[in-house]
Amino acid sequence: MTALKKFSRLEAKAVWIENANSPPKSVIISFGKSSIIISDKNAFPLDHWNFNSIIVISKDEEKTIFSQELNKIEQLIIDDKEMINAIILICNLKAQINKKESRLTKPIKYFVICLSLILLFFFPKILRQIIVEITEPHYELIYYYENFNKFKKNTEICNNNKNIYDLEKKLNNFFQEKDFLDIIVIKNGWTKPMLFPGGKIIVPFNWLQNQKQASNFKQIIQVANYSYKQRIIFKYFLKNQKLITILSFLFGLNPIFEMNFNNYVWENFVQTNSNNTKINITSDEWINLKNLCFN
Repeated sequence: MTALKKFSRLEAKAVWIENANSPPKSVIISFGKSSIIISDKNAFPLDHWNFNSIIVISKDEEKTIFSQELNKIEQLIIDDKEMINAIILICNLKAQINKKESRLTKPIKYFVICLSLILLFFFPKILRQIIVEITEPHYELIYYYENFNKFKKNTEICNNNKNIYDLEKKLNNFFQEKDFLDIIVIKNGWTKPMLFPGGKIIVPFNWLQNQKQASNFKQIIQVANYSYKQRIIFKYFLKNQKLITILSFLFGLNPIFEMNFNNYVWENFVQTNSNNTKINITSDEWINLKNLCFN
């Protein structure tokens, strides 16, 4: 299963409704080789759902309800965004793979696989472009999830409040994806703002305190807006990966992508057209941002 091993350690809390006569139960969900595993708080398996059978019943900003095609009474209610995105991505990939395999006889399938491998080795640029085309912007985090966890362990992230969420909501109006841009203010470890793939804008708190006006922050948002729309940061990330690493990921061999955080300073992504987007940061929004780590 493509990319399944990438999520082998990903788990989240959920609410499980087994049938119409059973009350909702708090459970832990995780990934198996070909299914979602539902366990109790003591890690005892209660059920498992095959990836081929999982469907989305409803989805909103707070939660997503999953069920199975042949048993829609049984449901999983999940509010963890990373787990939701991972389930949807894996199920979609599995459905696409099964659909293609069902159309091919064994000799044709082996021929296509061998030909594809040859093409991938000789045309790495084409391979990277294919990945950009098939990966939606808000799924870019999947490729450096382990790196991002390492980054978070080495710093302290300030808790966002409603004012910051409102600012993010305004900035996200420039994108089709909901809640794409994510402003992360950190207390220590770094001195310059950075742009990570998947809409992550990293802003050091000390840098904010040294800015008397919002103009520099506004420029960062303009650069981020242009870079994320053009997929510049994600393309840069893929360009710096070895071909064998990319191929290992595509074939489910669980590679570790390389990511030097110092290379993602926002100034590295300034383009001629970066300042074309008209963005207004009010004085109140700027003050709320500068005071974030004091709350």
